[in-house]
Amino acid sequence: MGDRLVPVGRRLTLYRQPALSSALVARVSHDQRLIELERMGAWVLVAVGKSGVQGWARISALKPLSGVASVAHRAADKAGRVVRSRVSGEGTRERGAEAGVAAATSSAPVSTRGSTSFLSSRDFDLLDLGLKDGIVFDGSGGHGKTIFFPAPLDSDVSSGEFVLRYQASSMMLDRANLRVSINDRPMKVRRIASDGMVHQFSVLLPPSLFRKRGLVKVRISGHLIGSDDRCRDERDGALFVRIFPETTLHIAYHPALHSVRDYWRMLPRHVVLSLPAGKLTPEVFKSAWSMMVMLEKAGKVVRLTRLPEIGHIVIASRAQLQDQIRAHPVKRGGTAKFARLFYPESGKGANIALARYGNHRFLALSEPFDTTPFYLLDDHWNTLAAGQHYRLFPLTYASYRFHMRLPSHSMGKRIAIPVERIGINTRVQKMFRSTSWTTTVGPYDFPSGVRMSRLRLEVVAPVRDERDPKYELYVYLNDILLRSMRLKDSGAVQSFEIPLPKKYQMQFNKLAIVAEHDVDNGDCRGIPPTDPFQILPSSRLLLVRHTGDPENFFDLTYYFSDGFDTYIEEEGLVHADRILYLLTRIAVDYPLLADMSRVHFVAAGSRLEPSGPFWAIGAFDLGDIEAPVRFDKGRVSVVDHEGNVLLDVDRLPDVTTMQIARAGRFYGLLIHPDRGRDYLFPEALHLQRDDIAFLDDNGIILSLDSHHPTLVRMFYPDVSTWFDVFDAYRFWIFAFGWFLLSVLALYIFRQMRHQRALRKAAVDDIDH
Repeated sequence: MGDRLVPVGRRLTLYRQPALSSALVARVSHDQRLIELERMGAWVLVAVGKSGVQGWARISALKPLSGVASVAHRAADKAGRVVRSRVSGEGTRERGAEAGVAAATSSAPVSTRGSTSFLSSRDFDLLDLGLKDGIVFDGSGGHGKTIFFPAPLDSDVSSGEFVLRYQASSMMLDRANLRVSINDRPMKVRRIASDGMVHQFSVLLPPSLFRKRGLVKVRISGHLIGSDDRCRDERDGALFVRIFPETTLHIAYHPALHSVRDYWRMLPRHVVLSLPAGKLTPEVFKSAWSMMVMLEKAGKVVRLTRLPEIGHIVIASRAQLQDQIRAHPVKRGGTAKFARLFYPESGKGANIALARYGNHRFLALSEPFDTTPFYLLDDHWNTLAAGQHYRLFPLTYASYRFHMRLPSHSMGKRIAIPVERIGINTRVQKMFRSTSWTTTVGPYDFPSGVRMSRLRLEVVAPVRDERDPKYELYVYLNDILLRSMRLKDSGAVQSFEIPLPKKYQMQFNKLAIVAEHDVDNGDCRGIPPTDPFQILPSSRLLLVRHTGDPENFFDLTYYFSDGFDTYIEEEGLVHADRILYLLTRIAVDYPLLADMSRVHFVAAGSRLEPSGPFWAIGAFDLGDIEAPVRFDKGRVSVVDHEGNVLLDVDRLPDVTTMQIARAGRFYGLLIHPDRGRDYLFPEALHLQRDDIAFLDDNGIILSLDSHHPTLVRMFYPDVSTWFDVFDAYRFWIFAFGWFLLSVLALYIFRQMRHQRALRKAAVDDIDH
C-alpha cells in the first residue's frame, strides 16, 4: 500500500470491481502516476495521482515506477501469458486473470471455501439505516456524521464502493470540502461543488476493510466556509450541505453456502415473505407474525405473498417446499436442476434451511415453525448463529427477556444505568462553537416495565479567565428544552440532575445535550477556541418502575412489558394478511414482544374471558368487559357536543377500531378489524394520549379520550337511554320545563296575591 505504479502499455483501463465484466471507471494514459491502495489476487486497487480517481487494474498491466518488476508482478504476468497462449477470444482475458489469481502471491488472497460460485451484491443506502431525510450540515465550521453499514461476516467480499450524493449552497469558498473516512482510515477529500446542483463522488473500498468486521464505519466530515469571517457566516445562515438518502454503500460478495446470519444481514429493505395458499394453520400464522415483527423492527418493509410466488423468506412445511421447487425446476443445458435445501442438521428439529436454484436464494422455515432461533441473530447473539454452528433450542419469551428484567429486590427502587449504555459518547470532545450529544432510547434499552425519571450529568468544562467566553449547557427531551445552565470556569467536575417529566415522554425518546459558548464581540476574525469538553462516564440515567393502570395508548408499552395473552378470531386464519399487517404494525410501534405460546384462536362470537393482560382481535361477545366502544349495541357513531355525526363507523367498511378495555382488574387492547379489503398500514400509527382510535389504510381517522368526552362522544342509534332521549329532545324538554316553571311561578304569584288580599280584608274587618 502506497507504492507508486505506472501503466505497462500506452493506456490502462480501470474497472469498478476486480473483474473484466464490471463497469469501466476510466482509461489512464502511460504517463499517469498511480498509487497502490489494495491488492486482491491478480488485481490491484489504485488511485490516479492528480485526479484521485480510483479503480481496479490487473497487476500484469502495471509496473513499479522504478521499472523493476516485483516477484508478484512477474508471477502474475507469466501465469497470464501461459493461459493466453492456449486460448483465444473473449475468454482469454478472463482465464488469464483467473490464472493470475492462482499464481500471484497476494497479501489479500480470495478464499472460495464454503462459498457459492456466483457473485452477489447488496446496496445499503441511508434509507436502510433509518435516515429518511438524509444528513444536513447547516452553518459554517466543521461538521461530521458517523454511519455504520452492515456487511457480511462469513462470506468473501470481492469489492465495495461508497457513493456520496450531495447538494450544497452556492456561497461556499473553494476551501470548503467533504472528507470520507472508512473504518477510521481517510479515503478521499473533495472540494464542495457550490453551484446548487446535485453532485456525487465514489470511493472504492478494498476487501480488507470488510474482513471479519460485520460493520463498515463511514465517517463523513464537512468543513463549510463562506468567508474569512466565521461569525459573519453564522449570522448569514446561508451555508449548508445536504447529503441525500440515496447515498449508498455497494458490496459485491460471494455468499457463503450455509450462513444463515449473512443471508439475514444482507436482506434488502423491501422483503417478500411467502406463505402457503389458502387458510393458514395456527403454527404458520404465529411464525409469520413473529418473523414480520423482527423484520419490521430491523427497519424492513415486509410484503406478504402466497405460494407459488417465492420471496426472500418462505414459511411452509417441508412437503410444500419440496413440491414447490420440483414444480419450478431451473433449465440448464436442457436438463432440470432442482433446488437444494441446506439444513444445519438433516434430522429432527432442523427447521431452517437455505435454498438455492439458479442464482435465486431464499430462506426456508419449516415445521415445527419455531422462529426463536432468529432472536439469536439480534444484537450480541449474532455470533452464535453462523452457518452450522447453532442448533434449534426452543426459546421462551421469559428466557429471551430474562436479562432485561429487574431483580425482585429493586422493583420499588430507582435504578441507574450509565449514559454510555444509551449511546452518549463519554470521550473527550474538541469544542469549537458548540458540540452536542444526541441519542434515541426506547423500551428495549431498559429493563422490563421501567421508564426514565432523571438524568444525572457530570461534566468537565474548560478553564477560562474573565476575558474568555462563558459556556452554557442545554438538555432537550423530544425537542423540549428542559434545562439551561451556565457552567463555571473553574475546570472542576460539575454535577446536574435534570428531571425527565412523564408528560413529555413517548415510546421512543430523543435526548439531546448541547454545549455552547459565547462569542467575543467584534468581527470575530480570530481563531475560535478549541477546548476539550467531556461528559464523564459516571453520568447516569435514573429509571423508576412504571406503575398504575393504562389510561392511554402510551401506557400500554409498560403495562404489557411482562407479557400478555393474544386472542384471535379463527376467521383471521382465512384473511390472515390483513390481521398480520395490523398486529405487526401495533407490536412494532409501541413496541411489544408477543409470546407466541400465549396466542389463542377462538371461534367467532365466543365470549371473551381473559385471565390477565390481553389483546383481542375480532368480533367477540364482550360479556362483562368494560369497553368505551360497544359493537354489541348495534350501529356506532361518533357525535360532537351538538349531536352532529362526525364518524359513522358502520357505513365505512374499511375502518378498524382500537380501544383500551377492562376485564375485571386486568386491562387489554381490544381491536375490531374491518371486514373490507386487505391493505398495508402506514409506517407508524403515532398513538399516544387517547384510548380510542379509528384507522384505515391512510392512518388514523379519529382518536379520542373516553375519560373526557367534552367535545365528542360515542352514540348508538339503535339503543336509546334516558340520556339519549334527553339529548334528542332537550329543546322540547327545556321548553316544557320552562312552561311548567312559568305556570308554577304564575300559580305561586296568584296564591300570594290571594293571600295578601285575604290578609288585607281581615285587617279591614278588624278596623271596622
